[in-house]
Amino acid sequence: MDPSQYHQEYRAYMEFALQRFLIEQRDFTEYDAKTKVMQDFEEVEREAREAEESQEWEPGRPGLELQFTMSRPSRECTATL
Repeated sequence: MDPSQYHQEYRAYMEFALQRFLIEQRDFTEYDAKTKVMQDFEEVEREAREAEESQEWEPGRPGLELQFTMSRPSRECTATL
């Protein structure tokens, strides 16, 4: 997997996780969450990390953890739950 493809996949996973955060923790609709993440990615990421640190948001539910690792660059990208 070339670096640009990895970056695209990582960004897609992050966008999904942040959208789930807004939907489940801030009562956004899917459309509104997607729009908010597209417009204010860094702000939503900061808010989600702060919520995680204050334990307001409990990671461990599928699709909600913000930490992603690449175990083998050529084959698999997994989310740490």
